Amino acid sequence: MRTETIEKWQTLIQQQAISDLPITRFCKEKQISPTCFYKYKSQLQTDTQSSIKKSFIKVQAPVMSNTSAAIKIQYQQTTLTLASTLEPMWLATLLKAFA
Repeated sequence: MRTETIEKWQTLIQQQAISDLPITRFCKEKQISPTCFYKYKSQLQTDTQSSIKKSFIKVQAPVMSNTSAAIKIQYQQTTLTLASTLEPMWLATLLKAFA
Protein backbone atom coordinates (compact mmCIF):
# COMPACT_ATOMS: atom_id res chain seq x y z
CA MET A 1 0.00 0.00 0.00
CA ARG A 2 1.40 3.40 -0.94
CA THR A 3 2.32 5.89 1.75
CA GLU A 4 -0.13 8.50 0.46
CA THR A 5 -2.93 5.97 0.55
CA ILE A 6 -2.07 4.87 4.09
CA GLU A 7 -1.91 8.46 5.32
CA LYS A 8 -5.18 9.34 3.55
CA TRP A 9 -7.05 6.44 5.15
CA GLN A 10 -5.49 6.99 8.58
CA THR A 11 -6.66 10.59 8.43
CA LEU A 12 -10.17 9.57 7.34
CA ILE A 13 -10.41 6.92 10.08
CA GLN A 14 -9.32 9.47 12.70
CA GLN A 15 -11.77 12.06 11.37
CA GLN A 16 -14.63 9.58 11.56
CA ALA A 17 -13.73 8.64 15.15
CA ILE A 18 -13.63 12.30 16.20
CA SER A 19 -16.83 13.18 14.34
CA ASP A 20 -18.98 10.73 16.31
CA LEU A 21 -20.88 10.09 13.07
CA PRO A 22 -21.83 6.54 12.12
CA ILE A 23 -19.48 5.19 9.47
CA THR A 24 -22.21 5.05 6.83
CA ARG A 25 -23.13 8.71 7.31
CA PHE A 26 -19.48 9.81 7.47
CA CYS A 27 -18.73 7.94 4.24
CA LYS A 28 -21.75 9.47 2.53
CA GLU A 29 -20.63 13.00 3.50
CA LYS A 30 -17.04 12.31 2.36
CA GLN A 31 -18.29 10.52 -0.78
CA ILE A 32 -16.33 7.34 -0.09
CA SER A 33 -17.41 3.74 -0.14
CA PRO A 34 -18.27 2.30 3.29
CA THR A 35 -16.87 -1.03 2.06
CA CYS A 36 -13.49 0.60 1.34
CA PHE A 37 -13.59 2.41 4.67
CA TYR A 38 -14.10 -0.85 6.58
CA LYS A 39 -11.45 -2.59 4.48
CA TYR A 40 -8.75 0.00 5.15
CA LYS A 41 -9.73 0.39 8.79
CA SER A 42 -9.38 -3.34 9.32
CA GLN A 43 -6.14 -3.54 7.35
CA LEU A 44 -4.53 -0.63 9.19
CA GLN A 45 -5.54 -2.04 12.59
CA THR A 46 -4.04 -5.43 11.64
CA ASP A 47 -0.81 -3.78 10.46
CA THR A 48 -0.56 -1.79 13.70
CA GLN A 49 -1.16 -4.85 15.87
CA SER A 50 1.42 -6.96 14.02
CA SER A 51 4.04 -4.19 14.26
CA ILE A 52 3.40 -3.96 18.01
CA LYS A 53 3.89 -7.71 18.37
CA LYS A 54 7.15 -7.51 16.40
CA SER A 55 8.50 -4.81 18.71
CA PHE A 56 8.58 -7.12 21.74
CA ILE A 57 11.36 -9.61 22.33
CA LYS A 58 11.45 -12.56 24.67
CA VAL A 59 13.76 -12.08 27.63
CA GLN A 60 15.33 -14.99 29.42
CA ALA A 61 16.73 -14.84 32.91
CA PRO A 62 20.45 -15.58 33.10
CA VAL A 63 21.44 -19.04 34.27
CA MET A 64 23.26 -18.91 37.56
CA SER A 65 26.19 -21.26 37.94
CA ASN A 66 26.92 -23.01 41.22
CA THR A 67 30.12 -21.03 41.69
CA SER A 68 28.30 -17.71 41.65
CA ALA A 69 25.91 -18.96 44.31
CA ALA A 70 28.71 -19.37 46.84
CA ILE A 71 30.70 -17.15 49.17
CA LYS A 72 34.41 -17.89 49.13
CA ILE A 73 36.69 -16.77 51.93
CA GLN A 74 40.39 -17.22 51.26
CA TYR A 75 43.18 -16.74 53.75
CA GLN A 76 46.72 -17.70 52.77
CA GLN A 77 46.51 -21.35 51.64
CA THR A 78 42.98 -22.00 52.96
CA THR A 79 39.70 -21.46 51.09
CA LEU A 80 36.35 -21.67 52.84
CA THR A 81 33.31 -21.95 50.54
CA LEU A 82 29.90 -21.16 52.01
CA ALA A 83 26.42 -21.22 50.51
CA SER A 84 25.18 -17.77 49.56
CA THR A 85 21.87 -18.57 51.26
CA LEU A 86 23.27 -18.59 54.79
CA GLU A 87 22.16 -15.95 57.28
CA PRO A 88 24.15 -12.69 57.12
CA MET A 89 24.38 -12.53 60.93
CA TRP A 90 25.95 -16.00 61.03
CA LEU A 91 28.57 -14.89 58.50
CA ALA A 92 29.24 -11.70 60.49
CA THR A 93 29.76 -13.75 63.64
CA LEU A 94 32.16 -16.08 61.80
CA LEU A 95 34.20 -13.16 60.45
CA LYS A 96 34.37 -11.54 63.89
CA ALA A 97 35.77 -14.80 65.25
CA PHE A 98 38.69 -14.52 62.83
CA ALA A 99 39.48 -10.92 63.84
